[in-house]
Amino acid sequence: MANNNVQAQETESLNIREAFFLKYKKAIIIAVVAIIVIIAGVFGYVSQISGPREDKASTMLAKGQTYFANQMYEQALKGDGAGYVGFTKIAD
Repeated sequence: MANNNVQAQETESLNIREAFFLKYKKAIIIAVVAIIVIIAGVFGYVSQISGPREDKASTMLAKGQTYFANQMYEQALKGDGAGYVGFTKIAD
């Protein structure tokens, strides 16, 4: 008897969950797809845009660090006019 009661409660609980899913099926699917698209967008941005920019800035900073170490502060900040743009431009 108790076993039938537990089984009936489990079936009722399952029916409630099924009804909830069927009622909000479209909204649940849209939410899951939106989350997947957002995650894919973040990974794409980091790997395709942010990463290459960071590498380029790192390379440009090396020349400025040389000027800074040699106490050529004006050239380090504003550039040398021969390819190095300066810390202020790199920061932008």
